[in-house]
Parts: sequence; C-alpha cells; structure tokens
Amino acid sequence: MADGITNDPEIEKNGCNAAGDYALLHWATLQRLVQDDAVPAESIELTPTDRRLYCCFRASISEPVDKLRPEQLKTALWRDLLTCMQGRVDDFNFMTLLRPDASRSYDEQKAELFVVPRAQFVMIELARLREGCYGAPWRAARRAADAREAPPKARVPRRALPAGGRVEVVATAKFAVVSRRGDDRGAFEAELAARLEGDANAAAARAGGQLDECVAPREAAARLPLGSDASLPATLAAPSRERPVVVVEGALSPAACKAMTRAALAYFDAVGSKQIASQLVHRTDDVAFLPLFGDEDASPLLEALRPARTLLANAAAAVGWAGLRVPETAQLALYDGLKNFRPRYCPHTDNDPVVGGPGENYRELTLLVYLNGAPPGASGGELTCFEGEDRLDVAPRPGTLALFRSRDVLHAVRPVKLWRRVALSLWCLEDTRDRATLP
Repeated sequence: MADGITNDPEIEKNGCNAAGDYALLHWATLQRLVQDDAVPAESIELTPTDRRLYCCFRASISEPVDKLRPEQLKTALWRDLLTCMQGRVDDFNFMTLLRPDASRSYDEQKAELFVVPRAQFVMIELARLREGCYGAPWRAARRAADAREAPPKARVPRRALPAGGRVEVVATAKFAVVSRRGDDRGAFEAELAARLEGDANAAAARAGGQLDECVAPREAAARLPLGSDASLPATLAAPSRERPVVVVEGALSPAACKAMTRAALAYFDAVGSKQIASQLVHRTDDVAFLPLFGDEDASPLLEALRPARTLLANAAAAVGWAGLRVPETAQLALYDGLKNFRPRYCPHTDNDPVVGGPGENYRELTLLVYLNGAPPGASGGELTCFEGEDRLDVAPRPGTLALFRSRDVLHAVRPVKLWRRVALSLWCLEDTRDRATLP
C-alpha cells in the first residue's frame, strides 16, 4: 500500500477473534431453543430495539432469509438501510459471521460463512427468529445433530447401592487442609481485615448475627420433609479433615431440575443483574438470597425451588454434625455465560481457616446442589476444590449435591462459557465463639 500504510495485523487478529466469539455466543443463545421447547423463538432478544429494527428491515427488504446468496447482501437497498443503522445498533459496522443457511450450524458451513456488518447480521437473525426458521423442525434437527456429535460417556465405577436406591455416592480423594498458619499468616490477616473493613454484612457475620436466625437440623428436616423429587443415601457421612469433600449424584430428579432451572432463569431474566457490588473483583455471578423455609403460596420461585430447598435442609440433618445449625436463608446463583464474558468465582474459602480470624462468619459446612448442566458445545461451571496441584472438579450435572468443610476447602467456580449455570447453596453454622480450634 502507498506511503507505507498497512493494516495493523494485531487489530485484524482481534477483530477476527471478536467475530468468532460473537458467533459462539449467538449459537449458544439459539441453543436455548434446542434445550427447551417452551421458549418461543420470538422471545430471544438481540438488541434493546429488536422490534423497531425488524420493522425497518421488512419495510425495505422483503426477500426470505432462511437461505441467502452473496449477491442478496450487496444491493443498493441494503446499502441505504445500513447507512441508517449508525447509532441504532451497537458496533453496527463490526464484522460479524453470518450463516448462509439458517438450518445449519456454523461448523457445518464454516467454509461458506459470510462476513457482514453487525447491523446486517442482527436484522437478518431477527427475521429468522420471528419468521419460523427456528421452529419445531429446526429444534428437532439440532437435537439429532447434537446427539450424533456428543462424545460417548466414560463409565466410572461407583460404589454399589442398596436395592431400590437411585443415588450414587462418589468417594473423593483426600485433600490437604488449607493452611494459613505459615509465615504469611500476618500478611493474610492484614489483607483480609482491610477487605472486610466497612462491609456491613461481614461485620454482622463476625458478630454472630446469623447464628440467631438458625434452627436445629432436625427442625429443618421436619419443616421440609423429603419428597419424591429428592433423595439421599441411607447414611450420609459428614465431610471430615480426611475427606473434606463429599459428592452425591442424582439427589434430585431430572424433571425437578428442569422445572427449577426454568423458574430460576425466568426470575433472573425478570429482575435483571443482581451482583454483589463489593465482591465484583473476585466473582461475577448474579445472586438472590431466598428463605430456606417460607410461604410458597406467596412466591412462585420458592414453590418451584422446593425440591432443592428440601434436599439441602435434609442433607444438613443427615450428616449428624453435633452443634451444627441450619440458617433460614439460602443463595440462588446464576453464572450467565450467555450475557457476561465467562463469569467465574476466584479461589476462596467460605470462612476464615482459623477460628476467630478476621474473616470469621461461623460457617462450617457448605452445601451446593446443581440445578442444571452444560449443554453440548458449552463448558465450565465446575466447582473446583484444590490445594496446590491436587484438585477435584465437581462436574455440573443436574441434581448433583456437594458438601464440604467451609473453612478447609479452597474452591472456585471455573469460568462459564456459552451456557447459564444455576445452583442453590446453603451454609450451615456453628457457634464457635468459646473455642480456639475445631475438632
């Protein structure tokens, strides 16, 4: 090029990567239609002004959009229409990958993809969503394609259960206890104290405020008796220092998990982002704190989540941990990998490893149950427990329950890519104000 002017290869590379990421995100959005027939295609939103953009498009261009040819995208009508999109569509001129055939995936036609301005892509895909391109035949075809492409599941030997049992207990490897008692203890305490200073919730926790809002495990189980949608092994060992993580698979029925996931996603879609502002440095999930016990008639969400609430209450009772108390609040968390860029939770413990330390909140037992799992093509969301190079990844599968010691287990949530991870958590407490150590 004259005068030494060239395209910056780094900018071009970043543009290509952004186009690829956007394509993956869009395909993951379409997978919501594959996973749930109850989701209407026209309910999928691409921009805040979808209706206006669709009307503008169809007022100018009447051609069908299910299958496209290159010459259809380079007309004078399109040029005039796209000129009007500046300021109406974010990144309206960014290069974006468009599938010529709406019935096929990106991978199935990767050699034929069109590179078009973002505004053109949005208007075409809005038309495809609203005009039946992603209806029942498309959904059925995609399910069949996903089934063909899915890798075979490895058989993992597990401990046999008594006759009639449908719950499997996965024995975990022994994990080293997370220790903060080394030479860096003073630095750790100072850092933690500085982070917690001024946090009203942390101050209330250190004062033991939540201890007054707990019930005994037996009372929790009595208030939420185990129903047909949830089950536990006859004996459920409490996590110990020798085995700090316990995993139970199939603790909730698939049907219950599907219904709960649908209700949870509808809730978060209705209320919008509910992140904890003071914790955004190390976590990017949306959360809602819900009554573990409550009047279901007053809350459709609580009623829908009853199987998971029941499971957590009964699991807390089943471990037989002397002195344990069950709080009246649980946490519903959404890691939205379709909205945010790979949401995650950085490594942390749920309580100070040292009794009475600056991060004391009296949590002793953490319980988490997955309500859904990653669909084909998506990844991440594992609860990762680790110490040094040793780690355990608890895969996100519907109905999987994990229990671990809140002080001892360093854990994280791996970045969620191209799906929406939903889980319900409960932290059981013990009043340790008169102790220096724990057994």
